[in-house]
Amino acid sequence: MPEMDGYETIKILKEKQETRDIPVIFLTAKTESGDELEGLSLGAIDYITKPFKSALLLKRIEVHLLVQEQKKLCNTLTIIFIRPSPPIFPMSLYVKLSPIPRVFNWAGWNVI
Repeated sequence: MPEMDGYETIKILKEKQETRDIPVIFLTAKTESGDELEGLSLGAIDYITKPFKSALLLKRIEVHLLVQEQKKLCNTLTIIFIRPSPPIFPMSLYVKLSPIPRVFNWAGWNVI
């Protein structure tokens, strides 16, 4: 790139609130493992070296788009916990949580 390289570009993208979530894939002639590590460490979701096969590039993009969609789905899922009814309540107690908590170890609760 004439004025700035991909590493500088991704740093600028990741610094700004409005662009930090844009997925970046490096497509480059740099083939050293250190170059790939730097790109991924800066926040790239993939690092593809030239020469490349267009079918492989398209498949990787497809996979990354699927992963992004699954992440969005996981962030919006609601889990309903059902606690066995105490004698004073005629029905089970429902608690809705979103996004999904990382640890489920509440005694006496069942996840559905």
